[in-house]
Amino acid sequence: MSVWRYMSCLRTEERWRERNEHVEEWRRAHAEGVESRAREQAEQEEKEKEKGRQAVETAKAWWGRL
Repeated sequence: MSVWRYMSCLRTEERWRERNEHVEEWRRAHAEGVESRAREQAEQEEKEKEKGRQAVETAKAWWGRL
């Protein structure tokens, strides 16, 4: 193998390594984004359930007065 071919292979390998690192960073960021959105959605659902519970308690209190 010539020196030029060897250097070309090294540069190609380096480019692929950089690309793979970029892809891994994107995958990690995407996974973190998905996890945070799921966590936020779960928190929002819990808040809505709590509001529903409070509404039921309020309705029971009003019906108890009547």
